[in-house]
Amino acid sequence: MSARYAYMPDPEEQGRWLVYDAKLMAAGGGLLVVERGLTEVGAQVVAAWFYDLNRGIPEVEA
Repeated sequence: MSARYAYMPDPEEQGRWLVYDAKLMAAGGGLLVVERGLTEVGAQVVAAWFYDLNRGIPEVEA
């Protein structure tokens, strides 16, 4: 997966995780949180979803 979106423990909410824009942060733009309040697994799924969304892959309907 690209390093565009990454996840880490939320420093403001113990036991929760957040998804952030890793490329912006690496470029010195600071922390842009795109989703927070997630479990670790939820953060992994959301980061992958944002990655796919920005690559133009359509959602799969069940």
